[in-house]
Amino acid sequence: MNINELERLTGITKQNIRFYEKKGLLHPARNSENNYREYTKEDLICLKAVKLLRKLDLPLEDIRKILQDEEPLSEALSQHLKTLQEKQQELSACIDVCNNLLQKAKSQAAQTTLRHSKVKAGTLSDMGPDSMQSNTAQTAQTAAQDAASQTAQQPHTVLSPQLALLDIDETLRKMDEIEKNGGKFMSIIKDYQKFSAAERLKGFSFKPDTMVMNAEEFKEALLQYAEENQLNLTIIKEGMYPLFRIDNLEYKAERIFDRFGATIHCSLTNPEELETGLEHIPPARKRLYSFFHGPWFFLLVLFIVMAISRQSFFWAFFVLAMVGPYLFWLFIRYFR
Repeated sequence: MNINELERLTGITKQNIRFYEKKGLLHPARNSENNYREYTKEDLICLKAVKLLRKLDLPLEDIRKILQDEEPLSEALSQHLKTLQEKQQELSACIDVCNNLLQKAKSQAAQTTLRHSKVKAGTLSDMGPDSMQSNTAQTAQTAAQDAASQTAQQPHTVLSPQLALLDIDETLRKMDEIEKNGGKFMSIIKDYQKFSAAERLKGFSFKPDTMVMNAEEFKEALLQYAEENQLNLTIIKEGMYPLFRIDNLEYKAERIFDRFGATIHCSLTNPEELETGLEHIPPARKRLYSFFHGPWFFLLVLFIVMAISRQSFFWAFFVLAMVGPYLFWLFIRYFR
């Protein structure tokens, strides 16, 4: 099909179709005889996909990566969804400010209309026909003089009286405060997400199906865990303390026996590698993130709940002192 047919079938203009071609989103073949572009059914589907993703406000570069399988669709949409949610929060704040300004503008307009009505009614009641004609003539003469005077003057900025309704300085202060607080909050959330992801990568534990009594069983247990969790695991050293890689991160594994059987605990050999990208987080905030990410926050909540339910902090402290170490050990062994 030619470009006119493609335009009719997709609703996309020829100019935009050529633009998408320049951006590498479309690769039509050319007729060897006349060098005209010839579009296939695949080009039609591809162009409709571009139209759909553009309606979702996805950037052209992300669309190109999706079409060329350089980026999974799920990852692109997940990242774009976060961007849209951030914009939604910004728009929500803008809507609130606009509503406040609109209410002020309506209130001021109503007061002005009422004031003018009262002044006009009072003026007309005090004036006779002759006075009204004289006043009209004087008003016209004054307006003409003002217009002539303004024409003779140099051009200059004239502020509209409506700008006073915006309460510019105060409104700007409020918007700056909203952006600052919102940006700071989102920054803390994003930093915690990065920190939490890095902590999860530092180590993990799992229960194998066997007691892992030799190197071969250890290897099979690791490969089975990788398959069940869809991990790209490569063993680089076998044995009872094997080394392996997951997504270019090197781990060492050990077998631990407890009352529930064997547990395989895996830890990162070079945890400092995960500090890349976290240097901007202050040490105090990292400690706070560790508190929320580790078992301490859970133990604190448990202590408060027991204290409130029993109305005795001493009893809650005693129980937590007895149970806390075991819960901490349980968390380290099975949930890290």
